[in-house]
Amino acid sequence: MPQDVMRKLKVRTQSQIDIPIIVNSFGRSGSTVLYKAVRDSALKPLFRDKHEDHGLGGQAWILDETRTERGRAYKSHDRAAKRLPGDAKMFYVFGEPVAATLSVMKRGYKRQDWFDLHCDHMRVPHCAPDDLIEDDALRIEEHLQGWLDSPATPVAFVRYEAMWDYVEEMSEFIGFPLELPPQRERSSRAEDAPAALVDTYASTARLVDSLPDWHVRE
Repeated sequence: MPQDVMRKLKVRTQSQIDIPIIVNSFGRSGSTVLYKAVRDSALKPLFRDKHEDHGLGGQAWILDETRTERGRAYKSHDRAAKRLPGDAKMFYVFGEPVAATLSVMKRGYKRQDWFDLHCDHMRVPHCAPDDLIEDDALRIEEHLQGWLDSPATPVAFVRYEAMWDYVEEMSEFIGFPLELPPQRERSSRAEDAPAALVDTYASTARLVDSLPDWHVRE
């Protein structure tokens, strides 16, 4: 077995994750922040900062086709499933939809290849960033509502803007201390969005506003 593979397997035995953990969202709403925090917090303190690629992270863009492993965290933008793969737990991070969409558009303007890949991860047809102004082409409201209605358990829903207030609850959910990075102000803000974009996501914003900052479906 190659030495680097053996090292990753050895380091994985030091993971505090006893089950697979999936971090999902409708995109640009904090899932990357939480995914990296779960992945890096999982490594026991004695082993942190010693292995840049410690092998505890993974991707689960299509949940039905992902074979999750114990000791690892996964990032996903997949749509609602009837059950989670294996015996995984899932965080679903949601946030202000206009700000999130504006962030997607800004990044899409810089890199169309990233935007096309994001469409693939969201399981929607390819479009252009400007299409999001007058149409929920990424179907983010359907994405969120689908997971809210899904029978899959256990899923913890957390609002990105309030995530730092629920570190203790999130740690209890995953079974080990979670360490989040310092909170930073978003560069994309809803108040900077064009009126047409705000109108397009008005119903999604109402859905997001109606949700508690934190709740667990078990």
